[in-house]
Amino acid sequence: ENTGSDMYVNMGASLLELQGMLSLQGEYPFLAAYVHNKFKEMDYRLFEASSVRFIDITHFEGIRVYQRTLFFTLAKAVHDLWPSRTFRVKHAVSKGFYCEIEGMDDVSEEEVGRLKERMAELVKQDIPIVKERLLRGEAEELYERMHAYDKLALIKTRPKLYAKIYRLADIAANMFGSVALSTGALYLYDIRKYFNGIYVSIPRRRAPQQLEP
Repeated sequence: ENTGSDMYVNMGASLLELQGMLSLQGEYPFLAAYVHNKFKEMDYRLFEASSVRFIDITHFEGIRVYQRTLFFTLAKAVHDLWPSRTFRVKHAVSKGFYCEIEGMDDVSEEEVGRLKERMAELVKQDIPIVKERLLRGEAEELYERMHAYDKLALIKTRPKLYAKIYRLADIAANMFGSVALSTGALYLYDIRKYFNGIYVSIPRRRAPQQLEP
């Protein structure tokens, strides 16, 4: 739908591969797509004739994918800098988010600077975010090894045989929604000291080259 064209692809081609075949590049990274008007991640594979519309951060679902990817990457940065600490998104403030690092009662300007530097490194490395489907017992064992007891408690409340998790290098999480395929999708954000934690700014959906005020 983005190009108004028809094309043939091999059965099982992913949306990411389709984007590459089309040499389709938007002003901002594509984060997901609608296939027959159903929201799909970029690793979704096509097995039948389909209408496809790629979306970026300017779409209301796209900005949510961007936010989750940003928070997941922030969790990785915190893990790298302070392995015994946990990153928490507490609540929205204005049009950004107030976050805390569990176990750090007052984050200093120096620590915020280190966090921003590590975030920039992770984005530059363009690390893949991999989706896996694990047996519930395997997912519980994974969270036990990570000492992620909040995630362990959450997964035990869902009586399902399998659990969908996302991995980013050496951390993992179950998400309430989709994320981008890699950290390289993050092109604009800001992190500042705010009360006892940090304030995270995100791009404006209708003007994505600017941060929300």
